[in-house]
Amino acid sequence: MSSLAYASRSLAPLLESLGLSSRVTCISGVSSTDSGVYTGFAGSIGGSIGGSIGGSIGGSIGGSIGGSIGSGLPICSISTGTTTSTTNTIYENVDKACIEFDKLKATTGMHRGGLLKSWASHIRQNKKDLATLMTYECGKPLPESLGEVEYGASFLDFYASECLRPNGLGGGTLIPTPFVQPPSAKNSRGTAMTYNEAVGVCGFITPWNFPLAMITRKVGPAIAAGCTSLVKPSELTPLTAMALEVLAR
Repeated sequence: MSSLAYASRSLAPLLESLGLSSRVTCISGVSSTDSGVYTGFAGSIGGSIGGSIGGSIGGSIGGSIGGSIGSGLPICSISTGTTTSTTNTIYENVDKACIEFDKLKATTGMHRGGLLKSWASHIRQNKKDLATLMTYECGKPLPESLGEVEYGASFLDFYASECLRPNGLGGGTLIPTPFVQPPSAKNSRGTAMTYNEAVGVCGFITPWNFPLAMITRKVGPAIAAGCTSLVKPSELTPLTAMALEVLAR
């Protein structure tokens, strides 16, 4: 995905540039202050997210998000279904994550590292738009949001590198055994091989105050290990998670 235009900080163009306009409806034309720093908490929504990552976060989120720059008024609504349909969607995503898990765990550490590097690159290319969206949601000053985007992307960089370490590649690590044989034994001490392997689908719940970094911090090592993930962000800040999903694709 190419770097997004930053000519306008109003919400509707922002949602469109991040690929969310089909899932989120802007209620009022909220725009930024001249200083580019938004203050106040963005209100509340109700909903849940479920999703699978074979290389992406997916999910369904319901509710309306509030906060005309701290006013507490709704600024957009997110399409949702009934409680039953949302529950069914979550179970469907769990099933999908299990299927994708079998595929992901069979890939090499280098392949998974490439997925994480690509995701980090897309996040950085869209840094300003992600930061603006984050500020709309949680009222964090824009400079703080910009810092979190870089902070969040750095987790993906780190775990992409971890994929290439010997134990990350599944080659195993030789360590001395703790068992000491009698000195007269031919082999007084042996060695054991340990190795890491993917264990299954991971479920993560993330907070509202770091809506981007706490997702990459949790999902990054899961992908590095070969595990798919289900992410449930805070019901107060779902838009940043939705944007991460789009960029992960």
